[in-house]
Amino acid sequence: MPSSVIKLPLKLRLLFAVYKFILNLSRRQNSTVNRRLINFFDLKNPLSKTPRKGVVSSDAVIEASRNLWFRLYTPDTTVNGGGRLPRATRRVVSVNYRLAPEHQFPTQYEDGFDALKFLDDNVDKLPVNVDPKLCFLAGDSAGGNLAHHLAVKAGEYEFSRLKLMGLIAIQPFFGGEERTESEIRNFGGPLCLWRIQIGQVSGNVDFDGWQRKYYDGLKKAGKEVDLLQDPNAFHGSYVFKELPGSAFFVKGIQDFMQKHLNKENC
Repeated sequence: MPSSVIKLPLKLRLLFAVYKFILNLSRRQNSTVNRRLINFFDLKNPLSKTPRKGVVSSDAVIEASRNLWFRLYTPDTTVNGGGRLPRATRRVVSVNYRLAPEHQFPTQYEDGFDALKFLDDNVDKLPVNVDPKLCFLAGDSAGGNLAHHLAVKAGEYEFSRLKLMGLIAIQPFFGGEERTESEIRNFGGPLCLWRIQIGQVSGNVDFDGWQRKYYDGLKKAGKEVDLLQDPNAFHGSYVFKELPGSAFFVKGIQDFMQKHLNKENC
């Protein structure tokens, strides 16, 4: 839990209130969701082939039959300079994988891994110049869970060109069979997300407790792990630039990536 209470700006408090209202309205008792309602309020930035806030974007279809595609975000090289990436700047591939409950586990893991294989086979066909040997997996919340399982699966697969240098798990959403303090304290909250994902709940959710266990488990397994903590952060708070922890979080990720890129260049 945060060590102190953060006084949120009025704009953010209103935003959270509206988001919570829409989320509760869209969830049904039978573990399904009103996808039309969610999509109506889930505003997305349109495709931008001309620079928008210094970034251009393009789409690539992986498999049209399951609506599997990704959006590639590229910094404007006329502003940021050239060079092979991500040494100079970063490219971000955001995968449009299928969602639960319409598509249940392990559909999301399969879609994510198919995206990696697609990049491995088609990196030269991308509209920008990238180095496939300098790649990181990243995911936030449920995406952190997804990124972890992709990293495990990727470690068992022999890519021809793609090389994954690291995993950035941002407040990853994990659960287990035992109940922890936060599950008891917040029962009925995050548990509904497991119910939507797999249709039933057999474990528990504890953002902080399970993340710590995940970190400790990786260390015990002999993995090189960096831990970035902000005692005043809450789930997803880093996306709000108005909050002091946002810059701390972004710099932490930049430092992590740069450290491993420097090792690669040694």
